Amino acid sequence: MTLNYERYNSVKSTRKFLLALMSPSETPRVPRAIRTEARRLLKHYPEEYHMDTVAKECPTIFGKDWRDQYK
Repeated sequence: MTLNYERYNSVKSTRKFLLALMSPSETPRVPRAIRTEARRLLKHYPEEYHMDTVAKECPTIFGKDWRDQYK
C-alpha cells in the first residue's frame, strides 16, 4: 500500500531524476534522445509550488506527512 506522503515524495523524486538526466555533468554518457525526452516530459511536469498546493487541497492523495491526516 502506498501512503500519501510516499506518493508525494515519488513525484518530487521523479522530477529530480528527470532534471539530472538533462544534465551532462550529472549523468554523462546519456544518449541525446533520452535527454530530449526528459526535457519534453518536464515541460508540463508539476513544480514544487504545484505539488505543495495539491498536497494541501488533496491531503488524502498527496499529503506531505502522515501526521497531517490526524490534525
